[in-house]
Amino acid sequence: MKKIYLSALFIGLFASADAQVKKEAMYKMGVIENGQFAQPNNPIYTTKDIGVEIWTENFDNSTNWTFSNSSINNPGYTGSNYGWNIGSTVNSWWNGFSAGINSTSGGGFAEVYNGDYFAPTVDSTNIVIYEMTSIPLDIPNLPGNTGNTENVIVSFQQFGALFNDDQTVQVSTDGSVWNDIHTNNDRLVYLGNNPDAVYDNPETIQVNISQWVVGNASAVQFRFKWTSRFQSSNSKAAWTTFGWFIDDMKILTQPTNDVQLLSSYIVGAGNEGIEYGRTPTNNLDASWLVGGVIRNFGSMDQPTTDLTADFVSFSSNSTGLVEADSTRVLESTETPTLAVGVYDGTYTVVAGTDTANGVSFFDNTGLRSFEVTNNEYSIDGIGIYPNPVLGSIGTNSFTGAQDGLVLAAMYHLKNTTTVNSLRVMLASGTVPGGDITASIIDTAVLLADATSPLYVSNPITLTSAHVAAGFVDLPFASVQANLPVLSPGAYFAAVELTSNSGSNTISVVDDQTVVQPGVGSMIFIPGDQTYSNGTAIGVRMLTGVGTIGLEENSLNSIKVFPNPSKGVFTITFDNKTTNSIAIYDMLGKEVYSKTTSSKLTVDLSAKGMGVYLVKISNESGVIVKRIVVR
Repeated sequence: MKKIYLSALFIGLFASADAQVKKEAMYKMGVIENGQFAQPNNPIYTTKDIGVEIWTENFDNSTNWTFSNSSINNPGYTGSNYGWNIGSTVNSWWNGFSAGINSTSGGGFAEVYNGDYFAPTVDSTNIVIYEMTSIPLDIPNLPGNTGNTENVIVSFQQFGALFNDDQTVQVSTDGSVWNDIHTNNDRLVYLGNNPDAVYDNPETIQVNISQWVVGNASAVQFRFKWTSRFQSSNSKAAWTTFGWFIDDMKILTQPTNDVQLLSSYIVGAGNEGIEYGRTPTNNLDASWLVGGVIRNFGSMDQPTTDLTADFVSFSSNSTGLVEADSTRVLESTETPTLAVGVYDGTYTVVAGTDTANGVSFFDNTGLRSFEVTNNEYSIDGIGIYPNPVLGSIGTNSFTGAQDGLVLAAMYHLKNTTTVNSLRVMLASGTVPGGDITASIIDTAVLLADATSPLYVSNPITLTSAHVAAGFVDLPFASVQANLPVLSPGAYFAAVELTSNSGSNTISVVDDQTVVQPGVGSMIFIPGDQTYSNGTAIGVRMLTGVGTIGLEENSLNSIKVFPNPSKGVFTITFDNKTTNSIAIYDMLGKEVYSKTTSSKLTVDLSAKGMGVYLVKISNESGVIVKRIVVR
């Protein structure tokens, strides 16, 4: 049986989440078409040189499969245009799938289809189940299985996107009892404005099925099943799919040594599992938990699995047993001395013969980055994470959220802290004219579906300059005496969005790169309730008094021109101080850096056209300007 081991940290996190968050990330019919949520993906195991291929299916012959394309409430919606079919013709209504799956073999493929979402013929009734089931396979006696092993892996290529689908893969040894071996249901929902949610074309899924078939592997069948995650709904949206393609299915013998680093983390010990992108020096934890989630995909127990995290100025090492067909968290507690700066860590796991330069080593490494700042606290890692995945949440995301939507991020304060303002990272699609109000809310209040603030700012009306810059700062007061002073503890930095009944959409960046605990960021929909988000809403806390009246301090004198440019532009400073300049592309990769106190000319023409973020830091604080290169 597959085994999952969790550290005391993770057990505590899950218990805490169950106790504190009564509302999970939601998929509510009628609002899912605009809502956007990220959740942890199933592990995706990319094809590599492991095991021995003992069976293959390229979907050029449909006789190897049987189809059950049933619609109980409306049996007319069946046949070649509805449900599973095998061939080389794409039926998907969505244009993004018009070319089909780019599988290794080409030729035929399997596709599930359920009409056109925009057409009246879509199957909008409930209880629709489409299944594609393989013929029975005698795994020990397959011609290629010279060792007659029952310890095997199933591999297949897929392409598609999740909407309200239930996309599940199953296995059975008797044709009666079916076990789920893979699901796409926890993938990011595709809503038309988040292309990262579309599966790679193709992506390869590999699942060790030994636990389900060993001892009874003479009549193994596979099933690809599609239905809705909302089976009680009659909404057309609940029963429509963008599409799901399957090709190049294989059975491989299980490798002997293969460990994989599924995820890695570095978390302040007092942060309830929240992994902050930026932390001010006065709110750093004394100790940090550094670890990773390790999967043993091989057939041998690995008693000395070793995980190393190297952040250059400090490192971490943890060793432990990861049994065959199991997942375990390995972690250590570290007490690094952290100065202001960005820390980039490389995580590496080794076990047995699965070491550097081995055939299976490419999935043994991972990256984690964070920044220590003077005064900026952010749950998001925008501009820091090397491979960011960004989405957005805003006033057009949910029915009834046009005015009064509250987005909040939790921050843990280790010392008494003055908060001068909140910074809101604005996403594309924001229309000038809407209002944003900042507040500090007690955690217990927001989790109980109330938004009564401890402190509140004056509302600020968004201008085209805010939208162009990609953020807006919301000060709590103009003088130090009136600023919020917070005792040690956890607080929500919250913003209320008003879009004038939808006329001036406000959209906030949602950093989906790192999966966060449910309490990390929250969504309150007026007239409804509070929901956990599971990722990192771009609402930051600016601490200290150095950036009070940002429009009046020395950062206001910084100018970047011409904008747009052909790649060459100038940055001027009237502040007579040392300025640190870092320029990032929209993937968060730093493409330029320099420290100067005088006028600076930058040439990005060799970097290509696009939008770049110019981050300028000095003793007064930090400002980010957006520059367009054409």
